[in-house]
Amino acid sequence: DTLYQGGEVLRFSSRLVSKNKLFTLEFVRLGSAESNASYLGICYQNNRGHHIWIANRDRPIADSLGVLEIDGSGTVKVTYSAGDLVEFYSSQSPTAKLKATLEDSSNFVLKDANSRSDHTFLPGMKLGINYRTGQNWSLTSWMSDLVPAPGAFTLEWERDGQELVMKRRTEIYWRSGPLTSNGSFEAYRLNSRLDYSFLNVSNIDEDYFMFTAARNKLTPPETGFSKWLLRFDGGLEEQSKGQTFGGNHC
Repeated sequence: DTLYQGGEVLRFSSRLVSKNKLFTLEFVRLGSAESNASYLGICYQNNRGHHIWIANRDRPIADSLGVLEIDGSGTVKVTYSAGDLVEFYSSQSPTAKLKATLEDSSNFVLKDANSRSDHTFLPGMKLGINYRTGQNWSLTSWMSDLVPAPGAFTLEWERDGQELVMKRRTEIYWRSGPLTSNGSFEAYRLNSRLDYSFLNVSNIDEDYFMFTAARNKLTPPETGFSKWLLRFDGGLEEQSKGQTFGGNHC
């Protein structure tokens, strides 16, 4: 479940699997049948047809010879034969010994840096801001069902209104309504059989929203796990039951 600086690399033909075999990090082809575009992504180990995070979503690799590594200088990068390298992180301390671990939360963690889901929101993930680091946790839709390049829609946590806000480009497209004292949203009524719990944490270090689902098993939808997907058309889909909210889907 871990890559080490100067150690083994991840190739197109191999996978990195989290400790309890919940998630997989791998190279995958996306797009039309004629497309040669490949990407580095994270998916459920038991449902590899849907990738919840794509690392190089706006910089596809043009062949199937991609290699992910942490080189001797502490740079996390993908190299391939047909183009320039894709660099994700460069250490400020070349003498540090880095490692990157795929966790059972679906985070691919390098020291203090988390690579977050791009268009998918899972139990335990955060939407909001870290005031100390300036890191903003939000979702960005894909351009289409097959193209993971950043699309038109974003989903954010609005601290002042205590609500989820979806934007199309920079214009507000949909609001969930405030998170109420009974733990629900005014305009976002979710599948009650999953026993959702919503949480807003606000302090001097960070302000964020997260959720848990009592029946979440981190397995494919037919067994009752929860996953929110920000769709390319502006819908916010709760995939365990197929409920869709946002914009024209309300």
